[in-house]
Amino acid sequence: SYLGIGGGHHHAALALPTQAAPNGDWQCPNAQCVNNRRMVFAKNAACPKCGATKVQPQVPMGRMKGGLNPGDWECPNAECLNARNKVFAKHTNCPACGAEKPEDSFLRGRSRSPYR
Repeated sequence: SYLGIGGGHHHAALALPTQAAPNGDWQCPNAQCVNNRRMVFAKNAACPKCGATKVQPQVPMGRMKGGLNPGDWECPNAECLNARNKVFAKHTNCPACGAEKPEDSFLRGRSRSPYR
């Protein structure tokens, strides 16, 4: 089954090794705790297994507002999802549609034209 009940396929029920899930669930900071590999529900301020408190994630200094990094760019294809979501700086082409990175690509944002 999907959650591994009765079928022995329990991999789908395990959380990926990340600091925090989109829904706010988090990993226990205690490396010896089972919840370091699994997740603690967002409602808990401390791990229910070992009592370690939730560590607030630190935002790296180089990161910009909205989780963007310097050099991330907009896909020039207006129909592409990455025209809104941005493309990581390491890519020279959009991974979604293949469009090339524009030369003046640093988060151009909205047009500065007075005629928009």
